[in-house]
Amino acid sequence: MSEPPVEREIGDRAAGRAPWRAIGYATLIGLSIMAGLWAIARRDPLRHAWRAAEDAADYAFHGSTTVHTRGPTAAYSVTGTGRVIGPITLTIRSFDAIDAPPTELRVDWPAVADGAGAAIAPRSVGAMLPAGDPLAFLASGHAARRGPVETVDGQPCRRFDFLVGARAYATWWEKRRRLLPVNADAGSLWRFEGSGSAWIDETTHRPCRIAARVKLPRLVNDSPGSGEVDWRYSDWGD
Repeated sequence: MSEPPVEREIGDRAAGRAPWRAIGYATLIGLSIMAGLWAIARRDPLRHAWRAAEDAADYAFHGSTTVHTRGPTAAYSVTGTGRVIGPITLTIRSFDAIDAPPTELRVDWPAVADGAGAAIAPRSVGAMLPAGDPLAFLASGHAARRGPVETVDGQPCRRFDFLVGARAYATWWEKRRRLLPVNADAGSLWRFEGSGSAWIDETTHRPCRIAARVKLPRLVNDSPGSGEVDWRYSDWGD
């Protein structure tokens, strides 16, 4: 027996609404997931510190860089100024040759110039700055673990320990190629291992200090090695 015309029409309408209802539910679920991921990103202390640094634009830094290879360990003091997205200017001094003249660099990657403005090979920078500018670790680090409040240059800052994944870092960096990368010119950008600590001002959310270590398959003269960096940041465009 066939269905009455009225019941058949009601059934057809319900069937027609079913796909749209399913699409609506799927859209709501997708929006909920996106909102959740966005909320997690906002709570991430590393990302929050990166955004605060971006807003300030200019900064100054001082610290040290150490390079471990099969040969003798090389250690340098580093001071400079820069912009979060843009060039940085550095003065590098060897701890082992304190009477030697410092190395002056202006890095607007991949362009590198010496203090007189003459272009030099980008690869020559990697041996002194294997971890690049560690600010980029704030935007690409993960698994941040909250630590105690510690004093950095007289300023109380919250410590966060974190990991750095080469693929996440490289993917992020390739969209921002004006940053000084992790030894990219030696071919290690996609294959390094890294971890670090960031001390973050809980009022301004800007980084006070970043210390990190990277292990690289190619560092000096194509030999493997590791680099350590410990930079302190100040003068955030204030």
